[in-house]
Amino acid sequence: MNGERLLRFTGQPPTPAINFNVVYTQIRWEANNPDSQWVYRAHELKADFNSRLSGTDRLNAVAWNAMKAKLGL
Repeated sequence: MNGERLLRFTGQPPTPAINFNVVYTQIRWEANNPDSQWVYRAHELKADFNSRLSGTDRLNAVAWNAMKAKLGL
């Protein structure tokens, strides 16, 4: 997301009272220094009901072409 690596775990129990999901992100504080790379716990806001209902998760053209090539379609 936004050029950063994120780690999400699936199969977590639903938590309707909490408005965020816990994710882990890898951040490098100095561009050319691999020793400045750390993993942090972060919070990702859950989408509201209307966003989840109307949102679409479709592949863009680049992703679809890459998937077709791998599948031999």
